[in-house]
Amino acid sequence: MRINISYLESDKVLKDNMWVTAEPIYRNTDIEFSSLYRMVSSDRRQYSPYCYTASKKCSEQWNNDKQNVLIFDIDDGMTMDEAAKIFSKYTHLLTTTKKHRTESHGDRFRIILPAINIPRGELYFKMLEIMSEQIPMDTQVNSKTGAFLGNKKAINIYNDGLIYDCMLAVEMAENRLFQELKLKKQKDNDRIEANTSYSDVKSTKELVDFEVTRDVLTDLGYEFRGDKFRLREEDRTPSAMVYSNGYIIDYGGDFKGDVFDVLHQYHDMNFKKSLNFVNSYIRMMNG
Repeated sequence: MRINISYLESDKVLKDNMWVTAEPIYRNTDIEFSSLYRMVSSDRRQYSPYCYTASKKCSEQWNNDKQNVLIFDIDDGMTMDEAAKIFSKYTHLLTTTKKHRTESHGDRFRIILPAINIPRGELYFKMLEIMSEQIPMDTQVNSKTGAFLGNKKAINIYNDGLIYDCMLAVEMAENRLFQELKLKKQKDNDRIEANTSYSDVKSTKELVDFEVTRDVLTDLGYEFRGDKFRLREEDRTPSAMVYSNGYIIDYGGDFKGDVFDVLHQYHDMNFKKSLNFVNSYIRMMNG
């Protein structure tokens, strides 16, 4: 299998991940995965699973449109034997870092894993977040500028097997993103409502009468016959009634409330948005 990889090559031994990468010398290439051990076994190379336009490794130039390999940096929490067992049915390369079994540390290595269905863009990093809960990877390198130093003395263990499929992890990442966005929306709504003063609400509600309620609902597509209207599309005849003070009772169901309750329940508006929405009609009526 051929994989896509980016790398820089220096005429000096690379001792860190930063200083030389500011220069526009990052190259992208396709190589046989079975030959990757040669690239990672050099003190003068740095490599990354991403692409960088203009050959410059920085967040602004990042993309993973060609990415078909995952790289996990393991500093603690897993031995090479354990990693080999976990990924035994997949094609992978385990390669040790310069600090492998030094300074009282245990196994320090990288898991390099050809993969399919790798998500593009920001969803990719959410997937890595999900995977880090099962694999004790160093999450500091899970960034757009994440790259790895080669090691001339690396121990390389190659395994041939299936290609890892990211689909399950992607589905979990999409679900988590949805839940996080839902929670953020709720927090935003709570914050907006908390910043809405009682006097604002009271003064607006005092101005909401039959005419305001009818105008708001008519513009939203509700059909009125006198003081009655169809609250739901499936209703064959009008069954909800608007009283002179703007209060609404749905005799065909269990809804009772005012125009704000209709906007909240049937149009997914938070209270602040519904307040501004109704206020715009009041201002128009008052000229």
